Amino acid sequence: MFLISPTAEFYFNRYHYLEIGEMLTLEQCEELVVGIEKYPSKSRDRQQLNSPHWYAKPPSEKVLDLLTEPISKLVGNELFPTYSYVRKYLPGDVLTRHFDLPPCEFGVSILLAESRENNWPLIIPAYEDSHSTRKIFQKPGDGVIIKGCDVPHWRDEFVSESDDWQYQGLFHYVSASGPNAHLKYEGKDKLNY
Repeated sequence: MFLISPTAEFYFNRYHYLEIGEMLTLEQCEELVVGIEKYPSKSRDRQQLNSPHWYAKPPSEKVLDLLTEPISKLVGNELFPTYSYVRKYLPGDVLTRHFDLPPCEFGVSILLAESRENNWPLIIPAYEDSHSTRKIFQKPGDGVIIKGCDVPHWRDEFVSESDDWQYQGLFHYVSASGPNAHLKYEGKDKLNY
């Protein structure tokens, strides 16, 4: 898996985000995409996108559970998982600038697969300079942990001249000792697998 170090915890607690290379192996990413596509997808969500997405399906819930302990160690905070979400982004999609809802106190975004190297970055404010932004580029398996309720984040339009696509896995957590701890499993008895 990936390296857990005191430096990672310090960086995350200072800047409220942390990039992690190879958070999942390519095999894990492929298994997740193949597994998730066995379920019917939905369209339209709070971002008002028409691209297919899957909420809390067993393949992504297993990854959510698998990542709970290492993510907790990376951020220096015991976390409870809330829910997982996978989206297949398509040309024309825009992830508008937003803050996450309380069940997404700690969010992990992992690039699972892409049709070609699209370089479609996640964008956040650059806290060293409040007038600029930081673009986070990923390869399949790479992830970024973000305090989504505190840090606005977005993606500009997914521009492509063909039928390109990109799968992103989103894995959400709350602090086990924080005000949102009651949102563990998003109010269910257990994760959906």
